[in-house]
Amino acid sequence: MNKELPKGIQEAISKIENIKVMNPEIAKEILESVEISEEEMMPWADFEHSKEDCYGRVMVYDGGFYEFMVMSWNVGDMSAIHDHGFTQWGAVKLFGNAEHAVFQIDENNKMSTIERKFHEPGAILPVGHDLIHQMGNVGFPKYLTLHLYGCDGRDSLVTGNSKLYDFNENKIQITNGGVFFGLPECEITDRMPAPKPDFPTLVRFKVEYLNRLFFSLYSEEDIETSSENLNKDLEAKIIYELFSQDFWEILRAELDEMVGSPEKELLLYLESLSTELVVVAICQHNILEVMEDLNFDNFKEDLEKLLESLTQGELSEFTQSYLKLISEKLEINFKLD
Repeated sequence: MNKELPKGIQEAISKIENIKVMNPEIAKEILESVEISEEEMMPWADFEHSKEDCYGRVMVYDGGFYEFMVMSWNVGDMSAIHDHGFTQWGAVKLFGNAEHAVFQIDENNKMSTIERKFHEPGAILPVGHDLIHQMGNVGFPKYLTLHLYGCDGRDSLVTGNSKLYDFNENKIQITNGGVFFGLPECEITDRMPAPKPDFPTLVRFKVEYLNRLFFSLYSEEDIETSSENLNKDLEAKIIYELFSQDFWEILRAELDEMVGSPEKELLLYLESLSTELVVVAICQHNILEVMEDLNFDNFKEDLEKLLESLTQGELSEFTQSYLKLISEKLEINFKLD
């Protein structure tokens, strides 16, 4: 049964088809110029999406060289790090408090996180061909997002050939579908070597992947219905990494390399690192809550104290204290001055 398109979508379609040259800013302006509410887009909501899908994804309108899609975000839903394939221009309207991260790959083929922030409901973000990003719902009530993607000269599959960055296998996975963690093999059309992530990007990737494997699917009902899709070996590997000396030695070496870097570059790195260390500390604490055999030397209690102090102190203070704790537990000589 066809659903009637909201008036705002119809107006946006008319504007798109009457503009000869599109770009991300024009796409953003079009969505800003029309009234579209979350309630109007609810017929395309998919909050009942499977646990293996990292968010709901439903086509609203396929215009050949452009398309409108609605994504549905339950608490904990998060996309993988990805680009948009053939897409040349587009925009995303948020109907909830979405976390959004942007990444870059430098001339040395190293990926870093250049921005991670929350956007309020109503925000509209431009999407270009070179955008590498990630978005999700890390703790707010469920919400929808409206996505406009376009590619001049195509007549279908404008987001096809998307790159998904998987740092467990250190590959870029090419897909024509949803940019989900742990894509089944049938959804991957090709692979190529991945760039090397810096530590903040790597550790956040590991935490988000583990959230999908360990927390989102960790109930009896889910295990009964999804056991064949649970990668318990990978889950165990990531858990081990988050508590292993070898993994945190990556950060030690990276901090050593940062000595003498331009101040702006160093501050951006440390800001990104501080944000991600809070996330990994919470993840470690949650793991220790359910896996008591990993609770070595009261690590869980130490993490609790640090996380409680975060609400009273500065993020930089937390970073120093947390790295000191990791240094003591894993015998790593971080240079914290």
